[in-house]
Amino acid sequence: MKELLKSFFKEAIDNLKKDVKKETPKVIADGIITALFYHRHETKLKDYFSERWFSDFHFQKEYFRSEKNILAGSYFYKKDFDKDKIIIFSPAYGKGYHQYLDFIYALTRYGYVVFSYDMTAVDESEGKGIKGFPQAILDLEEAIRFVKKDRGIKDEKLSLIGEYSGAYAVGALAKDHPLIPKIVLISPFNSGSDLLKMNGYELIHENIKPYIKYIDHHDEKCFGPISRYTVSKSMRYSKGEFLVIQSSLDLISPLETGMNLFKAKLPKWKRINYLLLEDKTHDEVLYNKQSLKAKSNAFKKYSSESKNPSSNKLLPANIESFRNYFDESVYLNLLDKNILSSIINFISK
Repeated sequence: MKELLKSFFKEAIDNLKKDVKKETPKVIADGIITALFYHRHETKLKDYFSERWFSDFHFQKEYFRSEKNILAGSYFYKKDFDKDKIIIFSPAYGKGYHQYLDFIYALTRYGYVVFSYDMTAVDESEGKGIKGFPQAILDLEEAIRFVKKDRGIKDEKLSLIGEYSGAYAVGALAKDHPLIPKIVLISPFNSGSDLLKMNGYELIHENIKPYIKYIDHHDEKCFGPISRYTVSKSMRYSKGEFLVIQSSLDLISPLETGMNLFKAKLPKWKRINYLLLEDKTHDEVLYNKQSLKAKSNAFKKYSSESKNPSSNKLLPANIESFRNYFDESVYLNLLDKNILSSIINFISK
């Protein structure tokens, strides 16, 4: 009897060890998913432009639904805008559209109406977290649907621009909107899975590769077929043209997950234009040293004049004191002129 009990408990313990070993990767994967995707993002004051700081910069606040959450967005335009020139801009993971108002303002100087938004769980939009990178696709799809209905237009009148996860979204949706003529991908990645396989360590400082299958399963459960969308596959179904802008120094979204991967999978695709940068990090693609300094000085001036510089909120009195701080004579100093020209020339040709 003693030997029988000993054998029974040994087998039970061995099975328990196997179960624990089998379950551990999933537990770790759940922790990675939670760390990456299940929290809110608030744009810091040093990056938060106000619409009122730019001259001849009109905006119209809008709200639309993405699944159960209400997302906040705005149209932006100058006084003499062209109603037939509409750009939808999809921000990067964790960034609100106010962080991009320098870029959006520059686009409106060429007559474009620009619609942008805070994606789920960012700044003014609802949500406790985005669950995974495919959320960017869902949010963009709803933004496109809203703009088309609101403006009474078809895909042929739209251009799409996205950065990072926003670039993944505009590229991945190309197959569902094949008649959108121009799509710009800034620092893109082919899919969330491809990005994490290549660059998980940069994102979370852990080797994520052993847990990719669990993360993919989570995405499939949360997003269904959309979780399998990739930019390279979608490009094949589009009749439009693409401009891919990426830097060789980008450690967050490496060339291997974007530009180089597209070239390998679509080697003879003539409707993809590539702009390879050699001297910029992930956050510098739209900027140069001069423009980054100009932006930093602008926020330093605001912070020094703010009654509560430690606050992450823009104070109304200080917003008004900065009204028209950026006008058409200085706005280009906030961006890399060559990058901006490349984007405008591509969209307008």
